[in-house]
Amino acid sequence: LVGSLERIHPLIPVKWKKNIVIFDNIENPACMSLENYSLFQELSLNRNYRVVYLANKKVIQKKGHIEKGVLVLDSSWRTAVRLFGSLLFSRVIIDSYQQFYKLGLSNFYRSPSVTTVYSQHGINYFKIAGLDNCLISSEYYDYFVVSSVEEKKIILRHFLFQDRQVKLLGLARLINSPSSSITQKKKVFIYLTRRDYFSSDTKSTELLIKSVKELIEKLRKKDFSVIASFNTGRG
Repeated sequence: LVGSLERIHPLIPVKWKKNIVIFDNIENPACMSLENYSLFQELSLNRNYRVVYLANKKVIQKKGHIEKGVLVLDSSWRTAVRLFGSLLFSRVIIDSYQQFYKLGLSNFYRSPSVTTVYSQHGINYFKIAGLDNCLISSEYYDYFVVSSVEEKKIILRHFLFQDRQVKLLGLARLINSPSSSITQKKKVFIYLTRRDYFSSDTKSTELLIKSVKELIEKLRKKDFSVIASFNTGRG
């Protein structure tokens, strides 16, 4: 089936390719966050494209219903036939977790007939072993989305991407952030991500949270608008 996808997709006229396929975290059932869900909702408003969102089965079960455009996979990698149908008419693939190889889609990602975007999920800033991660490279992704100028410098230094491929667009999960309704010019966004290894050092974690709260209080006293987010996902 995958082989047929790779052969047929380049033959389909571009005007017929209306699908934007968004991959989310389907490997880790314990991860309950919908990293690209806001992006899915936003793009679904554009009637020029059909947006397909590939989500974790456990996450969808928690929401209680399956929305139009959502395809469900779980960690057993039982691939829905509908996914291949969606990929057949795809123009753009947006991915955060580099799990395409487990679905047998490595060659398809390399195909020049489809545009692939690594949207990430906000924790690549401190990763400097980019050359060791052959899945996050220009071999599979045409573009890499970053959240700051400094992050872009790090990605260009440690990952296999050219400057034109690294786009400063922010995080997909924050498209519908409350920040869009705030009019003050002095804004600070604080984002903390949780990792399992923090649980072994409760004292340091509590100290970190206390320090962040104190920082928020000081910034607000100086008329800063502060948005704080804490990722409780496992990983």
